[in-house]
Amino acid sequence: MRYNYLWTEHGGVRAALDGSPGNVVLMIETPGSGLEISKLCNILQGFRAAVEGWRGVLASIASGRAASDTLAIADGMIRV
Repeated sequence: MRYNYLWTEHGGVRAALDGSPGNVVLMIETPGSGLEISKLCNILQGFRAAVEGWRGVLASIASGRAASDTLAIADGMIRV
């Protein structure tokens, strides 16, 4: 929940459970008006970094390791 609360610090990325056991959804909210391709590319690159970072953290937790054992934590993520 802290991650969603600080969405402005994470480039608009939010996280949720989708109802299926073990499935997490990452979302990004950005206005479409005035959106230029270069800005969209930057947004998508940041989103991809967040997805990869969370994938590593969640895989570590699923395998029984602590999230802090994950080698790479992407920009835009918070440690809890």
